[in-house]
Amino acid sequence: MKQIDYQDIYDSELAKGCITHTHLPFLKDYITLHILLKKYQPLSVLEIGTHVGEGTNIICNAVPGAKVYSLDLPPTEAYKTLQHPSLKNILVGAFCLKPYTQLFGDSFEFPYQYYEAWFIDGEHDYYHPRHETIEAIKSKAKLIIWHDADIIEVNNAITDSFEWNKDYHLYRVTGTRITYAIKL
Repeated sequence: MKQIDYQDIYDSELAKGCITHTHLPFLKDYITLHILLKKYQPLSVLEIGTHVGEGTNIICNAVPGAKVYSLDLPPTEAYKTLQHPSLKNILVGAFCLKPYTQLFGDSFEFPYQYYEAWFIDGEHDYYHPRHETIEAIKSKAKLIIWHDADIIEVNNAITDSFEWNKDYHLYRVTGTRITYAIKL
């Protein structure tokens, strides 16, 4: 995995229009997400981990012409995680102001298909991002972005998934919680 500093990825032209009034600890993360999506212009994006929809809003804003899908557990399965928004009486995706398609299901059982880009930001253990990354690789996604890659379990899941796969360049954006992969 190559290290790239946030200042080296930051591009003021690509950053134009980025939503910056969101959760402040994630500001550089969301700007990086916006820049990557603007740079690679995917036609379809799958987000894993809608939560309240802040990331979904960033995605929809960055690539307004793309078909955006976001997957989260249905409220009836909120017990499977400690971070489901319904546990705080908030609807999944409630903060996304842009149109997208909400998908419900368990990421281990979801029938994945091809999406040009994936944004993986679901459960922050080893097993979920590992499984989701393998599914993204199997689908031959052109761009895969992870949030919270500074968490050791998430980072290990990512690096282990690419251990034998040389079809992607893998980058860790220092100064953020973002890691991303570009298909060669």
